[in-house]
Amino acid sequence: MHGLNGHRRDTWTKTLNKHELPQPKVPTGPQRKRDRLKYLFHPSQSSPIRANSQSQTELPKVENGDASKKVFWPLELLPDTLPGCRIYTWGYDADILGPSTTTVFQHARNLLSNVADNRISSMARQRPIVWVAHSLGGIVVKDALNQSRTATTYLRDVLPATYGVCFLGTPHRGSSLAALGATISRITSLCGVSPSLQIINALKYDAETLNRIQTHFKETLDLCKSQSKRISIRSFCESNKTLGVHVSLCLRSIWKKC
Repeated sequence: MHGLNGHRRDTWTKTLNKHELPQPKVPTGPQRKRDRLKYLFHPSQSSPIRANSQSQTELPKVENGDASKKVFWPLELLPDTLPGCRIYTWGYDADILGPSTTTVFQHARNLLSNVADNRISSMARQRPIVWVAHSLGGIVVKDALNQSRTATTYLRDVLPATYGVCFLGTPHRGSSLAALGATISRITSLCGVSPSLQIINALKYDAETLNRIQTHFKETLDLCKSQSKRISIRSFCESNKTLGVHVSLCLRSIWKKC
């Protein structure tokens, strides 16, 4: 889940220069011999040593001498840490400057409905869920789980399937960006641009929306605890630049408990 002014793909994409790209690991010793034997018995496949010396997960490459490469890490890197899991991104209108009048509650309802719709079959409902949410996305995820707790339809199946939530820079008590956004909104309104006041007001310090969601989320966690179902919560706040590997390792630790 992306956050304020985010995008379902761009938020999770980083541009790496040529020197930052991971180097492929060339098999050596016994592994190299096994790869050669595999190629001898399967000549239709390209030799993993000569033409495909990378690991099972395709590493990002620089094409045609380009100086940089955009890496969408949920697709290109995360599967190597969490093999066999299903990875989804979800997009919603979180732009401060835009015509959207959708509230946090409505975003959360849409998210909950979309996730539940993808888990209709009995087999799908048994799959564990681990949420990764940035900024405003964390607020939306909390409200979605709150709504799942009180739902009387198939939407209620999402909460029991949730095993973990990773909050990345989520303003649980509000954000200074809301005050900045309010100032920008007053300026842009003079230019005929309609700001998204629903989101701006919801992110103010001690806003009623944030307090309601936080209080209900604590009740949601307490309910899970009383039913011997603990949800692993991990929060990341950035004071200096951090590496994505920290989040990946955290997700792997949660996934092992599923």
